[in-house]
Amino acid sequence: MKGRGRVTDGGRRRSALVALVVLVLGVGISLLLSASQAERNARTAQARFDVLAARTVTQIQARLAKYQYGLRGARGVALGVRFDQLSRARFRVYSESRDIDHEFPGARGMGIIRRVAEPQQERFVLDARRDGKPDFAIRELSPHTGD
Repeated sequence: MKGRGRVTDGGRRRSALVALVVLVLGVGISLLLSASQAERNARTAQARFDVLAARTVTQIQARLAKYQYGLRGARGVALGVRFDQLSRARFRVYSESRDIDHEFPGARGMGIIRRVAEPQQERFVLDARRDGKPDFAIRELSPHTGD
């Protein structure tokens, strides 16, 4: 009955070795599974991002196309009369016929910009002021000469 119920040094070493192997295998498997899950999460996140980015691009393109329709309508108004006869009142009638908030969400208004040569600027400003905008002024983002 010798050795019964007693653990020998060899048995302890074997048990410790088995425990160490199980621990190392468990940690290794956990690390592999964790890395695999992280990779899956990254692929899923990238796929979701790609879908959202594509949807956003489509929405932006659709919105810009709406603005283009409004600008083409404004061009039609300008071409419907001689450009120098296009008054503020005529253009206002056109712009009020549009539901800007609904048709062109985010737009704060609509207008026409035309090139005016430097020698004609003073006359242009006087005409614009007589056409219903007494405080009209030409504004520049930064001073410059020429076109």
